[in-house]
Amino acid sequence: MQVRKIKYLTTVLLTLLVSGGLWAEDEFPIELTCEVGAETIFFYLNETKDGSWYKLHETNPQRADKKKHKLGEKKPIKRQYEIKPNSIFIGDGTLLVQETYTINRYSLRVIFTVMNSTVSGQCYKGFKEYEKQI
Repeated sequence: MQVRKIKYLTTVLLTLLVSGGLWAEDEFPIELTCEVGAETIFFYLNETKDGSWYKLHETNPQRADKKKHKLGEKKPIKRQYEIKPNSIFIGDGTLLVQETYTINRYSLRVIFTVMNSTVSGQCYKGFKEYEKQI
């Protein structure tokens, strides 16, 4: 009887250790550079939206909404924020103009949607530095 209990406890402990290792897989914060269309966006992502932010790179073409999106200025994520095993979802903007970013955690492909328009791009780990190409 004692042997069964020991085997059972060993199995439970090993299961907890292995599954605990899987939970600890994510290292926060996650820093990403995403190139979407002609824009470059930096994401700084914590486990929750508290302290998470994004900013448009200073070299981006200026958007029409200059007051809302100042280039190079950190913008806290205020609306939707969800980190799943396979994807990261960020929803921001206003009630009238919602912006969403969906990032595939394996390929680091990103889909940006605003007002029924969708643009895809590519993300890279870390904050990438840029210099003028032409």
